[in-house]
Amino acid sequence: MRGQGVVRSPHGRSIKKTKTVFKLPNANFLAVFESNYRRNHRGFDITIRHIPTICHKTIDLTSDGVTSGYITTPNFPRRHPKNTQCEWWIKAPSGKRIQLTFRRIRIKSSPGCSKAYVVVDKSGTAQYQPATSIILCGKVRGADFASTSDTLNVVFDGGKRASKGMKGYYRVIN
Repeated sequence: MRGQGVVRSPHGRSIKKTKTVFKLPNANFLAVFESNYRRNHRGFDITIRHIPTICHKTIDLTSDGVTSGYITTPNFPRRHPKNTQCEWWIKAPSGKRIQLTFRRIRIKSSPGCSKAYVVVDKSGTAQYQPATSIILCGKVRGADFASTSDTLNVVFDGGKRASKGMKGYYRVIN
């Protein structure tokens, strides 16, 4: 049996693997499996589940007249649990864009933001590629970003240690 998985993780980050469970901050991945019954048992079993959390959200600003709001990590401004991962997809009306201002980011600082990070994908594709996204860590105030389309994606990985996390203010702009 040969298994191959192509996983797109934010900004070229490595995937967190615990035993046979992959934990991804987003679900944008492709998995290809091949089975050979002569060498192994027939077939394979795969289960993919979406486990809703308080910080994995699609924020739709195209109806209800709402044009702004906040995204925060769990418990902000107190510490979030260890290994917290969050993702927000913020969608503006067609022809509009999203502006995101981080009021405060307080997470572990490390070279290349390797231990904990926030990534903002301005393209709205949720690919989190270095050319279209920004990675932040440490203590940050007032960082300001605007999407290049009607969607903005944000992913947060708090790492192995609890920190105070982050709070960002988003709003629709022309």
